[in-house]
Amino acid sequence: MKKIGWAIFFFACMYAMTGCNPSATPASNAGNTANANAAAKPVAAAPTADALVAMDKQANAAYLKGDGKFFEGFLSDKFFMVGGGMRAGKAAVADMISRVKCDSQDFTLEEPAMTMIDVDTYVLTYKETYNGKCTVDGKPDNFRSPIRAASVYVRNGDKWQAVFHGENAILDPKNPPKTEPKKDEAKKDDKPAGPAPALPARSANTDAVAAVEKTGLGSVA
Repeated sequence: MKKIGWAIFFFACMYAMTGCNPSATPASNAGNTANANAAAKPVAAAPTADALVAMDKQANAAYLKGDGKFFEGFLSDKFFMVGGGMRAGKAAVADMISRVKCDSQDFTLEEPAMTMIDVDTYVLTYKETYNGKCTVDGKPDNFRSPIRAASVYVRNGDKWQAVFHGENAILDPKNPPKTEPKKDEAKKDDKPAGPAPALPARSANTDAVAAVEKTGLGSVA
């Protein structure tokens, strides 16, 4: 009888712990299940230099095709770009690219190098050469070739997205690009039109200030 009594007591305790529902899961087990599900979410593996180069090649090919839709998923919502006189975020870049037309799809990426900033941030640098010309809304693009480019990638769940891209033209110091003078800039040998502007009226303190300056003892409070 004593053994039967302990057995009844044991099963009564187990029944009470489950909330009088044999199929219920204890709260601690439910918490562990939730944590396990959260931990099971896929996370992108660390990238390789080849993987990042492949991603940048995809981006370059999409640019030359005017595929702005591609960049809606390729770019992070925090994306920022500088290059060709442009500074723009994700929406502006995707919109601009959708209006790009190029006469060639021939480009090369060389000298790639990958640098890890932290486990969630990597930088890819490379040299790019493009053989062709592009226009945006029918106007010549400011893109120069060759360029030195840098792309920053960040981990976003199960994928890597570009959060920054910058480009700088590689110039030959022995053969710098020719720049045309701006229309609003007067040439050095141009004479100003009309009479010279009148000088301001001479102040009574002019001579006194000039005398102090000549001594080299003048000071500014």
